[in-house]
Amino acid sequence: MDIQNMPWEEKYSMGTSPNTSENDLRQLAQDKDAHIRYNVARNSNTPLDILQDLTKDKIPGVRYNVARNPSTPFYILQDIIKDKIASVRGSVAENLNASSEMLVAILEYEKNVKEPEEDIIRFLYTHPNLPYMAKIIIETLFGEWL
Repeated sequence: MDIQNMPWEEKYSMGTSPNTSENDLRQLAQDKDAHIRYNVARNSNTPLDILQDLTKDKIPGVRYNVARNPSTPFYILQDIIKDKIASVRGSVAENLNASSEMLVAILEYEKNVKEPEEDIIRFLYTHPNLPYMAKIIIETLFGEWL
């Protein structure tokens, strides 16, 4: 059956299934329905070039799931560390593939915005890749949130 003509429920399930073929994930990543792309973004078997493309999706939930995906490597996470949507930045701050440099960049971003996000600061503080000096900065500037 042609994916474009499948019932929505089937496409939705295929997006998260570990058994969905690479070709089918590629087609689903192009679906006009954001919920379908949302599931493709969180599928640990989604090809890296598709995850890279989904970092540019106009729907924040899609970018959020790319950031949360444990299969997303640091070089793709790099594309969304300064996303204007806090939940996307927060998901990068939680992802264990985030490098120390990326975490410091997120901290710098949060330090310079009008209203830093408390959850992001907490995610950063507990991340195992956050450098010790960055932890000291967080304790100094945002200690009341810890």
